[in-house]
Amino acid sequence: MWESAKMKDYKVDIACQLCGQLYIFYVDKEDLHKVLNREAYCEDVLNYLTDNERELILSRTCGNCFDKLMEDINEN
Repeated sequence: MWESAKMKDYKVDIACQLCGQLYIFYVDKEDLHKVLNREAYCEDVLNYLTDNERELILSRTCGNCFDKLMEDINEN
């Protein structure tokens, strides 16, 4: 299917598990189901999302909190 033909009309709202910030974005529902059912890799199917949006889907951690976690790991 052509990328531009995909329907990105499925609303995803995820709160970061660390800071509680709510993020809202839209995806193709079929793409999301493929990822959640482990039928496809997030970066392959949801390549139209930002890295931060994909991380939210995978770990429920926003980009800012993820960066802080990595800083803490690298400091130790």
